[in-house]
Amino acid sequence: MSRLLLVIAAVAVATPIASGQNNSGPGAWYAYGATVAQNRSPFSMSVSAEGRFYDLGSDLEQINFGGVASVSVPDRSASAGLGYGFFFNDAPDSGGDTVTEHRIVPHVTLSHRLMTAAASHRFRLENRFTSGSDFRTRYRYRVSLTVPLGERQIRQGTFYFTASNEIFLNGVGRDGGPIFNQDRVAGQLGYRISQSTDIRAGYMTQIYENDTDGQFVVGLLQRFSQ
Repeated sequence: MSRLLLVIAAVAVATPIASGQNNSGPGAWYAYGATVAQNRSPFSMSVSAEGRFYDLGSDLEQINFGGVASVSVPDRSASAGLGYGFFFNDAPDSGGDTVTEHRIVPHVTLSHRLMTAAASHRFRLENRFTSGSDFRTRYRYRVSLTVPLGERQIRQGTFYFTASNEIFLNGVGRDGGPIFNQDRVAGQLGYRISQSTDIRAGYMTQIYENDTDGQFVVGLLQRFSQ
């Protein structure tokens, strides 16, 4: 299992080197996410915010934020939810031109164990309402594996590694364009600061039909129980 995760991480880092990137260098995505749930309740709420940059922090690409309401089965092996997201996009060298987007996103997540690893499969349907464009949809499937390092489970003070791959397919509104939108391959090292807080940092490669992009990714994740 550890060898598989290392292979995925190596692909994420090596792909932009081998293929060439469509910008001058790697960008950076900084994210925050929080989940609120009641003990023994199937319902939960989560919020997220993210800043994306063409460089490490001075040239803004996008700001987005949103929330999700979810319900899960008793053993937490499956959940379904409905989310909303707002996206503010600033195109490079646009002279100040911006694009805003609203998304309504139903999703289903399936989870299971593979030895010491936690595996997750997430399916999303994005309904996209973008300023200056017609209504569009996009389908997303993400598979991820999370493995604790030196432990059998993740607890306070544990380092862990997460590898993921997410496929994006264009749906309604592609107007004869390609079905394939992009593929995101990522590897992140995480650390559980406390029972409620994790920090993660890593690298992601976005693979398009003719180009690739590389992004450093940093995230702070929190969980609140009542």
